[in-house]
Amino acid sequence: MRLIFVELPKFKRTLSELNSLTDKLIYFLKEAATLHEIPENLGEVSEIEMALNIANKINMTAEELDIVDRRGITLQD
Repeated sequence: MRLIFVELPKFKRTLSELNSLTDKLIYFLKEAATLHEIPENLGEVSEIEMALNIANKINMTAEELDIVDRRGITLQD
């Protein structure tokens, strides 16, 4: 286990400058509110895609959540 302390406003790397898993996770944490889809180089980390899906779901209205749940039930049937 490794602890990393980051001041997000001071993290200034761009997508093309992300080299390590740590860089990618920090970038995601900083930019998650503005991301609508996963950029290609972040898509290499499946956990980031899962986290974005959760973040998007949190921002849904009750009606939107109901639609997503019904769609999931229909797919399972």
